[in-house]
Amino acid sequence: MISEPLDTAGIAAVMAIDDPILRNLWITQSYFDLDSRLQRALGGADRTWCGFAVWASHPPGQSIRGEELSDIVVTRAERDDAHDDDVEQVNRRLRPLRAVGCGEAVGTDPLEDAVEAALADVSQHIAHGNTLVYGELAPLLLAFVEHCEAGDIAALEPDGLAALLTATGGGPVDPDLVQAFQWWQRAAVATDEHHRAFAVLAANVLAVAHEQRRLQPDIAASMNVGVVTASGIIHQITPRWMPHWAERAIARVIGDPLARTASRLADELTTQLLMTLRVPGAVLRLHDDIPPLPDGARFPDVLAELAETPEEIAMAVAVYRAWDRTDGSGQHSGAHDWAVLEQRMSYIVNLFRGRQRDPSLAAHPFTADQLAAMRDGRVPPGSLLPAGPTAP
Repeated sequence: MISEPLDTAGIAAVMAIDDPILRNLWITQSYFDLDSRLQRALGGADRTWCGFAVWASHPPGQSIRGEELSDIVVTRAERDDAHDDDVEQVNRRLRPLRAVGCGEAVGTDPLEDAVEAALADVSQHIAHGNTLVYGELAPLLLAFVEHCEAGDIAALEPDGLAALLTATGGGPVDPDLVQAFQWWQRAAVATDEHHRAFAVLAANVLAVAHEQRRLQPDIAASMNVGVVTASGIIHQITPRWMPHWAERAIARVIGDPLARTASRLADELTTQLLMTLRVPGAVLRLHDDIPPLPDGARFPDVLAELAETPEEIAMAVAVYRAWDRTDGSGQHSGAHDWAVLEQRMSYIVNLFRGRQRDPSLAAHPFTADQLAAMRDGRVPPGSLLPAGPTAP
């Protein structure tokens, strides 16, 4: 049983879960626990990095499960006549091979199998990155939250905070990450709402920058290896005894229609699993601009103006501007290439600034039944999408 509320033993128990799917679900639940406690400790309406991590870690759980596997193939076929035309051309060119019993027609099942093979590579990298970041940050967040809950965070000097993090992490902590916790400490003791909001924003940006640097190898690898290829499709419809060089030769002979089919499925896989973020009430496509808030504004009032006085707010704004590529406007925030750290970070910091006070992010990521299954050591059946506005 994993401790609730989370404690040090609970973090170790999550890390020790063998099943990558169940481990990812508990990582998501842990971030929810830490965000709820940290937001209370900071005493405001501002969501912390943990609150965003709840929903950022949720899609990896879906990709590890392969929940959307069939949808990727079916959706592409339903909305794209050219896709069907290319599949038909592929099957016409495969007739000689099928006539001698060395292949079968390309249909939904082989295409799903080809996507599944690519998905296995994506999932491996996502699971590794998600666990890596959790193992590093969760103990530090817990130690900080427990100090806040004990009521002595205001008395902790900068050297004392760094010492706490070093002792918890078992060694030196990245300076940017130390600065993130210093900003959260400033938020915890702030008496002005404006100061608190910008302190949380600066902390969140520094924390996510550290996270994204750590994830960079796995994200880049996911974008590169998680590709549906023409030879990967041929592999699904030819006999198991056929050598790979023959499969690749067949793929070249069939040519453009097969290449286009593979490319469309690869694009769909990347879009659905790596370039989509589901939060309560919204599906964010990371290629696109971040949509405005329900009232039409891009940012909440308290973070709308990037005023550079007083000095502490100017320092927080500088942290945000170090990654923002929109000149503070939030416009044209979409990331064309998610594997490029600078593009990814610009999207993220504007998402954080825009949604930092979004109450819908407080929704519990799981239903009561799903949590019950997880507590019993089982992966819940069915879809794992944002659950609802209240915790079970």
